[in-house]
Amino acid sequence: MHIYGRELLRIIVERPYLAAAGIAPGASPGEILAALPAADKQTIKHWEMLGMFLVTAGGGLGLLAFGPISERIGRRGTFLLFQLGGLAIALVVFLGMSQASPAALCWVLPVFGFLTLGMHAGYAIYFPELFPTRLRGTGGGFCFNGGRFLAASILVVRGWMRSERGLGWSLENTAATLSLLLLLGALVLLAAPETKGRELPT
Repeated sequence: MHIYGRELLRIIVERPYLAAAGIAPGASPGEILAALPAADKQTIKHWEMLGMFLVTAGGGLGLLAFGPISERIGRRGTFLLFQLGGLAIALVVFLGMSQASPAALCWVLPVFGFLTLGMHAGYAIYFPELFPTRLRGTGGGFCFNGGRFLAASILVVRGWMRSERGLGWSLENTAATLSLLLLLGALVLLAAPETKGRELPT
């Protein structure tokens, strides 16, 4: 999901350039590249890379923060904080800031990255604590890679949601809808054990 933050910043930045060049907002990347001057394309690319940096920097802080937070409020509470916080900030970014200025979005993207990327550190903390010694590597590997298989299928769904042959949705509507998957993660926590302060199962 964090990639969508960078994409939204690019979309916001390129709008006036596309309007000045008489290019429709729904134009393909190839049409945009062919129509815009090199200087404009370079400016848009700089903003896009700034968006990636801001999201990644915020995400790095989130990764570092997950461990200390989980030691204070527990694994389940920290995952819940990041999942519900990630959902809230995603809805703010994609439904509330799609017409914002690039500068305004830049202030929010680190928070977006913190909450949507930070929870990934929790998997390395939590998964080993769920399995006994004989299954720890297998169980942790299954959880990590099972999630990757599911994420790959979401890429297909995302493409269908945005394509003209599918739903034809905008990036904003697609990202906001997919962010609701964070609620599924929050529901899974109802059945997840709390492992803070417990000895590793043998």
